[in-house]
Amino acid sequence: MNHIYAEIGRAVIASQTFEICFIATSEGVRMIADPDYRKNTEGYISDKAWKQRASEIVKGLAKDGAIDMGLEKRFLDLIENRNVLIHRWVMTHGISDDPDKEQPLLTFAKTVHAEADALTLMMAEYMIKHAYPEKYAVDQARMVNMFNLMHVDTKGSEG
Repeated sequence: MNHIYAEIGRAVIASQTFEICFIATSEGVRMIADPDYRKNTEGYISDKAWKQRASEIVKGLAKDGAIDMGLEKRFLDLIENRNVLIHRWVMTHGISDDPDKEQPLLTFAKTVHAEADALTLMMAEYMIKHAYPEKYAVDQARMVNMFNLMHVDTKGSEG
């Protein structure tokens, strides 16, 4: 059972890393798209911004037409699956001391872990490629439109 609990822990850490990267990325894009926002924040991500629900950010991007539908689905599916793993798995499926009965939990945790890693890597690769300050004028449009483009511009879209 310890290997199952360890995988749940890895999935949780990977999900938290995704959220940190996602919020930092979305805030960075917002600062590029809205110079007044950047000026008001002085280029820093506020404590309030770190407390935003990732799903609400995704829904806001979708409402503005600023995220590809396939990427939106991947983000929302990851967020939901993370919530199931952390908050609802035991309530829905119960738990057993029998490792064979817990194989679905292990498989689910591995899936959450892998998708969180893939999406985090996708965002990081995009930021490394397009967010250098010395290339700001060249890549500003790509950064503003990043959630529509990053799954196309990186190899992280395989999911």
